[in-house]
Amino acid sequence: MDEIVAITSSNFIMLAALDNEFGAFSKIRYCGNISGKLLSGFKEYEEEFARIDPTIAYTLSHPKQRYADTRAILGEDFAANSYTRWSRDALMSEVWHLFYTEPQADLVLGMALHPGVHHEGLTDGNVALSRLLFDHMEHATRLAARPPDFFGERDAIIALDNRGRALMLSPRAERYLAQNDGLELVGGFLRGKPQHRLDGLIRTALKGTLPAGGASGDAVSIGRASGKRPWAITASPLPGSAAFFACFGAAALLHIVDPEEKGPPEAAVRWANLYGFTPAEIRIAKALLDGEGNLRIIADRLTIAHATARVQLASLFEKADVRSQSQLVRLLTRTGG
Repeated sequence: MDEIVAITSSNFIMLAALDNEFGAFSKIRYCGNISGKLLSGFKEYEEEFARIDPTIAYTLSHPKQRYADTRAILGEDFAANSYTRWSRDALMSEVWHLFYTEPQADLVLGMALHPGVHHEGLTDGNVALSRLLFDHMEHATRLAARPPDFFGERDAIIALDNRGRALMLSPRAERYLAQNDGLELVGGFLRGKPQHRLDGLIRTALKGTLPAGGASGDAVSIGRASGKRPWAITASPLPGSAAFFACFGAAALLHIVDPEEKGPPEAAVRWANLYGFTPAEIRIAKALLDGEGNLRIIADRLTIAHATARVQLASLFEKADVRSQSQLVRLLTRTGG
């Protein structure tokens, strides 16, 4: 953020999460050349002037626009607008540039660059550069920081804060916990047996130190009172590329897999298209997703030689660019819908 401030000659950058349902910010963070006067301006903004910020109404009415500046939003009224006059005095900025995402589950993520009061705004080149950087941050966040379908019906995902407390659950995760079958939230913290392994998994993810090979420490099995096959839980720290949204509180993701549920029928087609898996390799992949980790047992079930299964598994690793079965399973569960 500091580099973007310097490159664009901005006073500061405002990062915000806008709740479309209520037409108001749910989270705000400021980065850059922040002085005492600006801090007072930020407080005034959040307490009073955010409600008349013209960029909020513009964002809500132009969800696909993704970029605007105040001169375009306010037009001829720009210089005389009461909000512009307040911003010039309190924030030392009267022309600001807004970059924002399309809504997802009524949430819009935005970045506003505020040049100094005597600055005419960003050049066309800096606007293009800033749009490129924002697109990159959004893309990296959606693919790495949380699954693209977090708010959909496919994946059971829990976002954790830096203490390990649940911030947000996907619909499927809520349904899993509602079963009261070995997993529950107590005071916002996930509980299951063996608890020490689950706690260790979460601690490691929060530290961002999952093993490079993924061979140990990045997945646990949690028993179920119903006698069904155990829940499989993997954890992922938010990578450095997701630091843009760290201000919103999420520090790690938990992904819960129910081995009793079959993957969607289109999974095989998706894997073939994404990674070039052959039908024989897809059968191995599905057996791994079913919770079977012993390759010899998989080979016996598929009536193929153990050596053949090893060759096919090695090919899966190479095509998916992973180094272990746990990494492969985690990747397949995220791309199976």
